[in-house]
Amino acid sequence: MRKWHAVPSPGPTDLRDKLLVAWIAYQSSKSELQGGKAHCQVSILYLQMLLCYSTPGGAERALNRLRATSPSHGAPWIEISQHARGIKAHYYRVGEPAKAELDAWVQLGEALFAEGGFLEPFRSRPLFSHHGIGPYGCMVLAFVNSFGPVTEEEVVHALTTFFNKSAIKKRLGYIVHEKLVYLKNGRYHTKPTLRTDIERHEKLTGASEKQRIAENFRDRKWVLFQTEVLGKPEIRMLKAALRKLDCFYCGKVPPPTGADVEHFPPKRWGGGDETSLLLPICRKCNARHGKLLGKHKKSVIPLTPTRIKMTWDGDMDSAAIHVLRLAIAQNMHYAIAMNDGRIDDAYESAKSIAVLWAAARGTKLSLEIVSTSTGEIKEAIGVDEYEALVEELNNYRGIPELLKKK
Repeated sequence: MRKWHAVPSPGPTDLRDKLLVAWIAYQSSKSELQGGKAHCQVSILYLQMLLCYSTPGGAERALNRLRATSPSHGAPWIEISQHARGIKAHYYRVGEPAKAELDAWVQLGEALFAEGGFLEPFRSRPLFSHHGIGPYGCMVLAFVNSFGPVTEEEVVHALTTFFNKSAIKKRLGYIVHEKLVYLKNGRYHTKPTLRTDIERHEKLTGASEKQRIAENFRDRKWVLFQTEVLGKPEIRMLKAALRKLDCFYCGKVPPPTGADVEHFPPKRWGGGDETSLLLPICRKCNARHGKLLGKHKKSVIPLTPTRIKMTWDGDMDSAAIHVLRLAIAQNMHYAIAMNDGRIDDAYESAKSIAVLWAAARGTKLSLEIVSTSTGEIKEAIGVDEYEALVEELNNYRGIPELLKKK
């Protein structure tokens, strides 16, 4: 039987601060169990994503609050266990006040944030942001959804360690008014249609659109941050960011849960996360492309390991953009051919750019660019940078008109 966990006492005052301490305790414990150090890496940007802070300033203030010595306990709630250099994030562990109840903090973090945790269905949605019902409302919604039908007394009793009684009642009344929670025979419950109800609420309040704009801006920074730290963004995060962009083919705005990512060349023809140009695509366009690809048996495009040499009259950044533009241009020819049902022409468009693009990505093949003006030589030019891709995609807003059936 699932159990609702209270916030250990003592605890920070702010709800988000309590959630962050629980997160660090849980992640640090998990890292230690997996043979790592008992700490957790947290950047301001990551904290924005984790708890939906609308601005970097809000996330920074939260970290500073928790790192400061608590007047009532004489020690900070979290402390830096390993200082980072440059732009990398510090590693944190819980401070002395939380160590007294460490097991309880770990259990709370696991109950809220682990796979299938109480808060996870809501925390990643616009609903959790200040445009939606916020973290306070989401905590009430999470409890009712997990343990309903419940009385008001049971809701208040479960949540008083998270925030005060009057705030609990206020949020409970609001989510009932918004038809996310229903009252019947003195007990509160959610319906099987909760996901649809949430999407309706997010759309009516404008939360989904406002959060999408904020997330797009934040995701650009996140991908660029990863590029600085790792040399390139993690594919998982890059795809998550692309899913929040308008469809490249029809311009449709993605739903709050995100749309799809298309590979060019497609996976059926030998493409993949590391070698294809990744583009945002809605599920309808993606399904249409998949149906066409499934009807034709085209051979896999060979990406034999080799070295490609390219001369360029200009700096290396402009060379990167040039290759990116070539790839997008060929993708447009591919899209038009797919729209007309000319699968052979679509295949040729994909084949014409596949080797150059894979080499530019620095996977399987390598691209060596020689500047004709400076003689500078550079390899694997980083053309998958998210910001450059978004900027180039914005130059092709006319593609929906090009793809309209005649």
